[in-house]
Order: sequence, then C-alpha cells, then structure tokens
Amino acid sequence: MRTTNDLLSQLKELGKALRFELPPRIAENMVKETQRNFRAQGYTNDGKFERWKDRRYDVLKTPAGIKLGYKKLLRTRRLYNSYRPYIKRLGGFNIRVGVQSNVPYAKVQNEGGQTKGRWIQEKYKIDRPAPRIPARKHAGIGTKTMIEVEKEINRTIKKYLK
Repeated sequence: MRTTNDLLSQLKELGKALRFELPPRIAENMVKETQRNFRAQGYTNDGKFERWKDRRYDVLKTPAGIKLGYKKLLRTRRLYNSYRPYIKRLGGFNIRVGVQSNVPYAKVQNEGGQTKGRWIQEKYKIDRPAPRIPARKHAGIGTKTMIEVEKEINRTIKKYLK
C-alpha cells in the first residue's frame, strides 16, 4: 500500500519531468509541424488549412515563360533546414518554448514584407528587383502541435502517477 510520502515523491518527480523533460519535446513537435507546413505549402491553425499565396512568377509566369519548378520556400531548403527548437528558462517554472531560425530572411517569409537587393535565378532568366514578399505563415503553434502537447502531458502524468 502506498503512503503519502510515496505520493509526494511521485509528485516531485512529475514536477521535474514537466519542467525539464516536457519543454524539449514540445519544441521538437513545433519544429516537426513547421516542417510539415513547408511540405504542405500552407499553415494549419485553429483546425483550418491556409494555403500559402502563389508566387508572383507562378501567376505571371517567369520571363522565360516557365512556371517555377520547385515548391514555395524550398528551392535551396536552407530555411526549411534552419529551424531548431528554442527553449529559454526564465527562472522558476517560467519557460519559453518555440522555434528559431538563424536565416536572416525567416521573419520576412513568415510575416511578409519588402526585401532588399535583387531576385536572381539564372535557370529561369530572372534578374529583377526583389518583390514584396507575401506572408507565408509556417512557424508557430498550430492545432497539430497542441494535440501533440496534450498527448505528451498525458503520457508524462501517467508515467509518474501510476
């Protein structure tokens, strides 16, 4: 038969697990969802799938008259591969979890805006001023991440409170 000390020790272990084991798993789920968004060329939030806006050159065709032959934001896969889990402990149980990228244009691609320089792709004979980038949401917490977070919390609680 279990005692109150057993319950207290299990609760202590559960607290440690929620503080140190759960945030990295949540951040990994966020990175996985971000990568799913890239592959699907859209963003899932609140249960709705929002397709990314077409590229200007897919609508107007390229100067060479060719539609671009790669998925949006996946020409070099640099942005796709750059996302990493972000975990910052602020003291106590205050923890910030998210995804981060070291690519300078990640924020512009996610939120939209004007870029500097020129847009050059020799293969498609494109050499023009950089266009205004439409927002193509891809990073953040969507419905799938929230479902996975709920599952992770339930697994952790079941593991420590048998």
